Amino acid sequence: MDVHEFIFQMYKEQPIQTRKFREEIMKKYNLSNDEARDIFVRIHNYQANKYGERLSHDNGIHSTEELITINKNARTRNYARKKYDYVEIVEE
Repeated sequence: MDVHEFIFQMYKEQPIQTRKFREEIMKKYNLSNDEARDIFVRIHNYQANKYGERLSHDNGIHSTEELITINKNARTRNYARKKYDYVEIVEE
């Protein structure tokens, strides 16, 4: 398994702080700043697509119903983006 994939799998379901996370993985895995940034962006995009927002340490902000609504809205946005990005224009 690639180091980048290993780090992604390890941290994708955890709330992370930008600077602290990047400094930690740069030191621990001997990565460059660009590599650390790419991994952070990948994790951020994964969390935004799955949960509708980035995970945070503030666990008491949203109720279960609110999280379901946020997730449903995120899935709706993804579906609309996919649907309208691949529309073929047929010229007659």
